[in-house]
Amino acid sequence: MEEKNEQNELALQFRTLYQHHILVEFDMSGKILNASPAFLKLMSYSLSDLMSKNYRLFVPQEQKFLPEVMEFWNNLKEKEYEQGEFLRVTKNNEKVWLLETYHVLRNSEGTPYKIIELALNISDKKQIEQQNIEQLDILKLQENILKRTINRVKEVQKHAEITEINLQHIVDNTPIVIFSLNQKGIYTTMRGKGLEGIAMKEDDFVGKSVYDLPNFREDMLEKFSQAFKGEKIFTVDNYENGTSYEYCLIPHFNFNKEQIGVIGFAIDISSHTKAEQEIIRKNKELEETLKKLKNTQMQLVQSEKMSSLGQLTAGIAHEINNPMNFVYAGSQALQSSIIDLTEVIDAYEALDQIENMEDFKDKIQKIKALKKMLDFDMVKDDIKVLSKDIHEGAVRTVEIVKNLRTFSRLDEDVLKSVDLHENIDSTLVILRSQYTDRIEIIKDYAELPRIECIAGQMNQVFMNILSNAIEHMIGKGTIRIKTSLNEESMLVIAIKDTGKGMTEEVKQHIFEPFFTTKAVGKGTGLGLSISHSIVEKHKGKIWVETEIDKGTEVFVVLPVFQDDF
Repeated sequence: MEEKNEQNELALQFRTLYQHHILVEFDMSGKILNASPAFLKLMSYSLSDLMSKNYRLFVPQEQKFLPEVMEFWNNLKEKEYEQGEFLRVTKNNEKVWLLETYHVLRNSEGTPYKIIELALNISDKKQIEQQNIEQLDILKLQENILKRTINRVKEVQKHAEITEINLQHIVDNTPIVIFSLNQKGIYTTMRGKGLEGIAMKEDDFVGKSVYDLPNFREDMLEKFSQAFKGEKIFTVDNYENGTSYEYCLIPHFNFNKEQIGVIGFAIDISSHTKAEQEIIRKNKELEETLKKLKNTQMQLVQSEKMSSLGQLTAGIAHEINNPMNFVYAGSQALQSSIIDLTEVIDAYEALDQIENMEDFKDKIQKIKALKKMLDFDMVKDDIKVLSKDIHEGAVRTVEIVKNLRTFSRLDEDVLKSVDLHENIDSTLVILRSQYTDRIEIIKDYAELPRIECIAGQMNQVFMNILSNAIEHMIGKGTIRIKTSLNEESMLVIAIKDTGKGMTEEVKQHIFEPFFTTKAVGKGTGLGLSISHSIVEKHKGKIWVETEIDKGTEVFVVLPVFQDDF
């Protein structure tokens, strides 16, 4: 009885936890089984949105393929408990910080069967931490300015005697201004070569109020007011003539700790400001250069497309030519046989006009002679054979047109749900003229889900890979195309040939633009580079494994869905 009460109490506690806390249940592969209302509200999903989706749905895009993220779930299976702070992404693409605790549930045999995640929203805490970091950066910047000023003073003290004459000499020959003001805001001293930057002299300041100077803006006056109230101020002021000064305003106290004014340092940083402006100018130039490079890239991509189009046209012409020859030759022979058949039929129809039996018998004899002369039985057999050949040619042409329709999407730029096997098959049809009677194609297709992709671009990837495999195989050989679904529920397409392979040096460069091992004029060197860009654009991966004289295998891994294409 007590054990039952304890179970009821635990069930009640779990329901309470489920209703009021952020909670998610996963199976051991990382797929979502259930989620609490608090979690659904926080992440802006409905429960139906999440069923059977992978935990990496909530991982920011820039982190999804990090090794530690890819291996997290496998490592979790070996533990009882794991906790950490993680950045997650909601359905609305908003980022939240969660303190996540993972509990691995095991059956009586010790086998893990479910993982429960409890989470706490710590976004506010993280925001405060970030604000503290930013504030600390500001304080460090202020400290650095003060240190630089103090270091300059120390340099003066190190290299000259601390006398009014020597100090005046140093101040007059460095781009620095040292000044002091009393508590009423009246300048009492103003020294430094830095005054040359604003074309003013000591007499223009001493004895005058900072609030009466015509070239001081309201924001700078506000900084001085803060210094008179006891604050230490660091700021930068820019003048209309392009001169910039970095200011340090320090409250000045007497021995009774009463503020009697402000001591200030101003350093001419115009050269640094000009350097920054030069950097901005160069950045603009680089942006223009980048635009030109992008335009050039578009032209090169178009050139590669035209190259693919040339292969496509040649393949179509060869493929359609064979069945059309069947239709053309068969139709001519069929026409001749039909003429012979019609002649016999006309002779039989003429019997209806005969009334005399003797004439009828005579006509029958003539018809028999005609049939013998025309080899009538042979004509009937020819008509059957020719009709079958014409039908097969028409069916073959329809099949080619169907595959052409699947393949010819090079300019589509819209995500669609497609069967990649159809895309691969259509590409093979286009290339068939290049490998027929020489290369055996072995298809090892697994049962795959439909995939979100730009179909025309994926066709271009398959054409580039298969074309390379065909061109680099001397004599007879095989190409094996294997598809599968890996542990992360991503599609894997492996295309392996029995060609001559490649060296490690060549392998390192195959995805670089313009790199080619073909003779001059035989290739642009852009095929695999463009394929690499297309696969990356689809958030996938492409790589090559090869060995000299043992062939090459190209792997393409693609996600089933494109969350934010």
